[in-house]
Amino acid sequence: MSTLEYLAGHMPDIILVLGSLLAITILWHYKVDKESKKYNTVLYLGVFVGIVLILLDIIYYSHWNWFTTIMIALLGFSMVVRPFDNISVVMAVAILSAIIAYVLLGNFVTIDGVSALGTGIPRVFCAFIAGVFIYMLLSLSYNTLIAVGTFLNWWPLLLILAFFCLLESFCIFIGYDSFYAFITK
Repeated sequence: MSTLEYLAGHMPDIILVLGSLLAITILWHYKVDKESKKYNTVLYLGVFVGIVLILLDIIYYSHWNWFTTIMIALLGFSMVVRPFDNISVVMAVAILSAIIAYVLLGNFVTIDGVSALGTGIPRVFCAFIAGVFIYMLLSLSYNTLIAVGTFLNWWPLLLILAFFCLLESFCIFIGYDSFYAFITK
């Protein structure tokens, strides 16, 4: 077996090891001196390598294990977004979801009835729709969480909640299961 055959047969393993080592190098330089030229050099090398990882993942997904393709996509994506400090988490997860959906839709080629979704424009469109759906779902969840948190931090409500918790604990202390059990007996 030649060296090229060996490398071709172990491409995902090699990609994961090299990408991981580069990611660790980026983090090490970040911790040592995030303002240095070395850090900036490995950071932008990581962006380039991340793009290459994603492209290789898209090209060779059908030859690799699905979990490996997801791990490579995660590694590549995390290296691409590393220089962007103010990236929205919701947007980042949506883009990552679209990339993973694109990779996984490639498996549809072998399934009768839905094989058209695994190639060409329908594959890109379905991956885009998956990313949009995840973005909408996470945006709704995030905004709902912020609204509920804001409402619960309103001091009159917090005061009422605190008194109710004291009342509940008192009812439990005197032998009832809860305040509800106290008022219904």
